[in-house]
Amino acid sequence: MKYFRLGYDQVFLPKNNFIYNNEKIGSLSIMIKYKLFNKKQGNEILFLAEKSNEVNEAIAEKKYIFSYVKCSFDKEKLIDIKIKNKELEKIGYRLEYEIDSYMKDILDDTGLLATPVEISKEEFCEIMKENLRLFDNLDNYPTQSTAFGTYEV
Repeated sequence: MKYFRLGYDQVFLPKNNFIYNNEKIGSLSIMIKYKLFNKKQGNEILFLAEKSNEVNEAIAEKKYIFSYVKCSFDKEKLIDIKIKNKELEKIGYRLEYEIDSYMKDILDDTGLLATPVEISKEEFCEIMKENLRLFDNLDNYPTQSTAFGTYEV
């Protein structure tokens, strides 16, 4: 058996696709890596499984870590992440996070097939800042989580 931490992506959708450095961009996303702690004992809670794709993500009452996190677009900070600490405290947990990676989805000529490409934080911020009006839309209040990842410890 192996121990894992969990991560969830957060997808920022523009009002419409746009061209940036000769690439058609369909979305931007971040992967957030979480550390979950038992508040009473203070120890980190890791997820146990044989393989990374077998991790049971539920932490309490069949709720998932992303249920306690709200990620939104912010015109000044670009990314606004809020942890629902009061709700977590009620069930005995504390959550820490870090942004693990930044991605852009490059669309093919048809606009139907997206290829995710990892980018730097600087490029992510530059794309966002140059296209603020496109990312300032209801789809990003909050952003959407479409996938989870695992990090072997």
